[in-house]
Amino acid sequence: MSANRPVIRFDRNLPALCRVGAVVLPLFIFTGCHSTPPIAALNPVDANFALPPAETLDYPGPERFWNKSGLVISPARIVAQVGSEVPMFAGICDGKGQLAPHEKIEWMLDNGGVGSFVSIADPIRPFCLELVSSKTRKIDNSYALTETAPANVILTRGTTTLNDDTVVPRGYTWVTVTSPVEGSSYVTAYGPDVYSWDARQKSARIIWIDAEWCFPEAACAKIGEPVTLTTCVVQRTTRAPVADWIVKYCITGGVAAGFGQNNAQSIEIATDEDGHATVEVIPATDANGTVCVNVELIRSECAAPGSSERLSIATAATQVTWGVPEPPPTPPPSVPTTPMPASPPSTAPPSIPSTTPPGGLPPTTPTPPAAPQVDINIHGPLTAELGEDIKFEIDVINKGAAPATGLVLSARFDEGLKHATGMTAIENRNFDTVEAGGTKPAQLSFRAFKAGKQCFTIEVTDLANLSRRVVLATKQHCVTIQPKPQEPAALNIDVRGVESATVGQEVRFSIKITNLGDLPAEQVRVSCEVGPALKLSGIDRSIVGMINPRPGVYEWNLSPIAGKGSMTQEIGCQCIAPAERACCTATVTIATREPLADDHCLTILQPPEGDKGPVKVEISKTTDPVNVGSNAVYIVTITNVTKMPEHQVQLTLTLPPEMTMIEQRKFPAGVESTSADHRTIRLRPIAEMHPGEKIVCELVLRADRPGLATLRADISSVNLPAPRSSTSTTMINAR
Repeated sequence: MSANRPVIRFDRNLPALCRVGAVVLPLFIFTGCHSTPPIAALNPVDANFALPPAETLDYPGPERFWNKSGLVISPARIVAQVGSEVPMFAGICDGKGQLAPHEKIEWMLDNGGVGSFVSIADPIRPFCLELVSSKTRKIDNSYALTETAPANVILTRGTTTLNDDTVVPRGYTWVTVTSPVEGSSYVTAYGPDVYSWDARQKSARIIWIDAEWCFPEAACAKIGEPVTLTTCVVQRTTRAPVADWIVKYCITGGVAAGFGQNNAQSIEIATDEDGHATVEVIPATDANGTVCVNVELIRSECAAPGSSERLSIATAATQVTWGVPEPPPTPPPSVPTTPMPASPPSTAPPSIPSTTPPGGLPPTTPTPPAAPQVDINIHGPLTAELGEDIKFEIDVINKGAAPATGLVLSARFDEGLKHATGMTAIENRNFDTVEAGGTKPAQLSFRAFKAGKQCFTIEVTDLANLSRRVVLATKQHCVTIQPKPQEPAALNIDVRGVESATVGQEVRFSIKITNLGDLPAEQVRVSCEVGPALKLSGIDRSIVGMINPRPGVYEWNLSPIAGKGSMTQEIGCQCIAPAERACCTATVTIATREPLADDHCLTILQPPEGDKGPVKVEISKTTDPVNVGSNAVYIVTITNVTKMPEHQVQLTLTLPPEMTMIEQRKFPAGVESTSADHRTIRLRPIAEMHPGEKIVCELVLRADRPGLATLRADISSVNLPAPRSSTSTTMINAR
């Protein structure tokens, strides 16, 4: 009797259920307080028990539970490309054929096929229904629950164009299915609230293919000459040719002609290893005229002899004309090169679509009406270097006798070609019209982003008929992107420094090494040699340690220098003797190149006579080099070198920018002034220094950044109005 029970609709009978519950609940509580014998004891099973005849049964519940309602599904069968997303629609009709909203539908995907559910319809329901009915959800990739919509819904495919949007009528719900491989998906929709077993579930089939095809265009020839028609089929994902698909050619009208030597009016040819199915059309008479040929593409596994079903993938019509100087204008094939997306169902229960090829009877006259005939030419390079900007000239040609209006020019390109928009597909909806016999140009630019063979496809479509998009012409162009040839490592060296100095002064030389090539420079060795008037006093050792130390020569290794990169090092030298030309010569050597050298020379002068004053200043240091963050201690000594007292002796210190003052020690007269940047410190004058007297000051400086840091001390007095200077340079290394 469970099969004859009416369906309890909680969402429609909530008030009635509440009233029944108010009566049943007290009765249940009352009876539950008394002990009762087991049910089996009160109702023994009768072995002769049998159901009464079905015609004597009274069906309980309202009559609407027993009407001829049923589930509808659309499309019942569809062909789709692998990797695409196909929507399936379903709804529940009542006895009057009206679609009902808020009806639950369960979706099931047969495990014997391919594919999986991707997304489902979002619920549109009042809050009260959320409390008493189950929510829509995708349980897994092969089972989902949805609910029919109470109003029309626009289903968009996530693109900027509006032409692929679908209006889902009221009372329908949907799911989307995809498959990465060829095969068939068997989708079943089940309405749990539909009583009739024959009407509560329906199934649909999605046939997944991985193919694109090109049908033959209209052709013309001299009178009596045969004409060859070729249909090509390739895989969409790999562009590899597809063999053993069936192409059926059928003559549907026009002048007398046939296929091959047998003069057949219909012939089936399988595609070869190159994906081509070629047939020869031979005229039966030596007269002017046109023959109409219908072309049908049939999937190979459904086309075996004796098969009960032959799956027609696509059809097209073309013409062959004899005796006309120029080919007659012919409309393009009506079927696109890829399967069309699923269309929304109508409110009437859908039926299984017919597999009969679209199109009507052949034209009664061999002369077709004037129509546009669009073609595409692409002019551009076939090779490019990685990172190069590539420009292409595109010509859209109308070879027909009528203007081509409402045209849209679109481009799809591989990820190795980068467009300025950053997208992988673009459209030009303002392309508009190409006059009969005219040409309209366009330009397209890319940046070569990835090496290898990269292709783009130009497509011209007609949107004059908004109900569907008609492809008028398609052309593909490929360019081979080659990596840019890399130049080997090549070094350049540049030595710079001051032009002149005096004896006792410390100077710095900067050595910059640049890699002019694209490849890294490895095993780089640098040597620096100074003349006898200079004494090496410090070098940046933060990169690689010293090797082969010799008097007057520093030599060290550098870490690899990246392509187009550079490294700079500084060395310090003490001027120990006068010289007209004291040079620092730096040489860089790389394993694959000859040594390269550069030098910088300066003039070392004797201090002027006036500089030999009564007092002098000297700077010594306790540590060289120091690391960033460490402290360096400098000792500044002032000496009266005469046999007479000296008065108003004043010391001025200039700190290097690489260091900061931490502490001042043993400043006998104290600090008189400090500059705003705390770099110049002026001490109070020492009133009197006795002959031979020495005064020692100490400074503690913190190293802040790597480089050569120079501390300068200036001394002046009553008999030394022009200050006498002394410097000390310390190398600061990075940690």
